[in-house]
Amino acid sequence: MAKQEVDREDILREATALVNRVELEVSGLADGDRIVFGFRECGSLAVYFGVDPVYQFNATQALRRAYHHGCLLKAVDRQLVSMRRTRQDGKLQLLSTSWDDEKTQEFIGQVGRDMFQLVGAIEAGEADVIGFVAADQQTTAKMLTTRFCSWCHDHLLNLQVARVPGVSG
Repeated sequence: MAKQEVDREDILREATALVNRVELEVSGLADGDRIVFGFRECGSLAVYFGVDPVYQFNATQALRRAYHHGCLLKAVDRQLVSMRRTRQDGKLQLLSTSWDDEKTQEFIGQVGRDMFQLVGAIEAGEADVIGFVAADQQTTAKMLTTRFCSWCHDHLLNLQVARVPGVSG
């Protein structure tokens, strides 16, 4: 969690694990924040809607981690665990709360809505590419946005929570 304490102002430059990534500006989406999505070499996806929310998926397309309302959410045995840092008596403590099935499914629904809203903006031509980084010179921003939209259409309707929070699943 330490890396996430600082605002993620330049994800496009700093998220080097995402070997293919795109930064978008979408009017009316994410309160003017820029959105960055990217794929790791293994095919896992991460989406940053400004500073919050952030959705990270593993190589088997399951939700592995998220940042939502200032909390880290991580996958544990196909359920979500919310982790929040608090100060008590001058000491930093990490408070963990396991979510039940209902709250987990409600959040999965929110992930799908957010992602499909972005897909809709991309497909309607309402998203402007601000920058992109690609693993090879033949890859274009258009190819990456098409890949993102296809990933969402293929995987979001049956989205599951991962067994563990790691990238490999």
